[in-house]
Amino acid sequence: ESFGLLMDQDEFVNQYDTSAAFPIIHPQRLLEKIQADIYNNAASTERNILTENDIKDGSITINGAFTPVREVEVLYNYLLSLIDQQQLALAPKDIVVLLSDVDLYAPYIHAVFGNAPYRIPYTIADESYTSGVTLFNTLEALLLFDTHHFKAEAVLQLLDAPLIRKRFKLEELSLFRTLIRQAGIIYSKDGRVADETRTISWNYGLKRMLYGICMSGELDVNDGVDTFTPINSIEGNDAFEAVRLVYFVQVLQRKMEARLQDKTIAEWAVYVQELVDDMIIVAGEGEDDEYAKFIQLTESLLLIEDGADVTISFDVFRYSFLKRLQVAQKAASFMRGGITFCSMVPMRSIPFKVVAMLGMNFDKFPRKETAISFSLLQHWKPGDRNVKNNDKHLFLETLLSAQQYLYISYLAVNAKDGAALPSSSLVDELIDYIARGYGHDTDRFRKEWVTIHPLHNFSH
Repeated sequence: ESFGLLMDQDEFVNQYDTSAAFPIIHPQRLLEKIQADIYNNAASTERNILTENDIKDGSITINGAFTPVREVEVLYNYLLSLIDQQQLALAPKDIVVLLSDVDLYAPYIHAVFGNAPYRIPYTIADESYTSGVTLFNTLEALLLFDTHHFKAEAVLQLLDAPLIRKRFKLEELSLFRTLIRQAGIIYSKDGRVADETRTISWNYGLKRMLYGICMSGELDVNDGVDTFTPINSIEGNDAFEAVRLVYFVQVLQRKMEARLQDKTIAEWAVYVQELVDDMIIVAGEGEDDEYAKFIQLTESLLLIEDGADVTISFDVFRYSFLKRLQVAQKAASFMRGGITFCSMVPMRSIPFKVVAMLGMNFDKFPRKETAISFSLLQHWKPGDRNVKNNDKHLFLETLLSAQQYLYISYLAVNAKDGAALPSSSLVDELIDYIARGYGHDTDRFRKEWVTIHPLHNFSH
């Protein structure tokens, strides 16, 4: 529709310089022939005829897998085969991988490419700051912590965060779980005597730990508030770990208590900065890109609140701040060296020697736009944004941007019940177009040409 509006203006059409285009004069490979057909807008009778050599030349590869991590593993093996078997002069910067969901695939990319026997440098653009083990992910966990119940399991989940353990020098997670169980801690900061939750609260249990370190014997102790039995099994290095655990819980309690009073946005911004400095960042080690982005976000809040004195609750501030974190993306990592993993963004299809597309599932691409009841764009007009049509154009852009190899992957089998899953409708159209040019039945051709990889790389 947008191109239709553009073509209505003669002054724009007359400015088009055909000499700037580089059509493929004599296409020799499958990818080149399809690109030539698109460029020439060739009809079915004018299109390039496909031969068996074209089908087997490997310029277009479509693979199916059981899981996203398996897709990444197969992609890694494919790229190694290009370099090894094809003897292709290929640098990592010549490869781009488009992802239907960056946050879904990012941890698998780090796991596969970051721990592979042959390391290939890579960068992930458009990744959310709250995905993976990051400062923002840890901050999100702290902000979402349930202050009211203060459950023991929720505290242990916080201790799973490597940044928190490093900040408080906590190493023995299994020991902490044992100590908490021995102290009888279940939930609540102080508990209540009336309903007998006092004895399963944190402060009651922490007393038992500390008195157990300082005293020996099994006699009950009364500190003027409670009567309790110290835990006398904590000795040696375990005692140091227990003291660090007590200190961590006490700092956590102070930070949680600060949430109870309403504050201005500027005061909440200062609170978040102190939360990061006191519970996540080790002094002298916070100067990195993530910390700089965090300071940028909090300073923007200070500017918003300039001169205002309206106070809001922590729940309201948390909702707004987490939305900011979720929207923020690492877009600056695009084409920063190595293989570029990025989201599917229109008009970003810079030519690469190898273009790969992961997550081309039937329910992921083209993306569906959910209509909002109060939207003023319900009645479509020429030029209005259409996500589905944009993705169709993006697919053509991507196909034309591949200079030598095009790789497509999707989830072809349900990992739970083994049921077959279809690919994206656009991938189906590409397979059908190739099958008709080859003179074969589409269903039969798909079974023969598309490779469905097993659940594990060692399966047969």
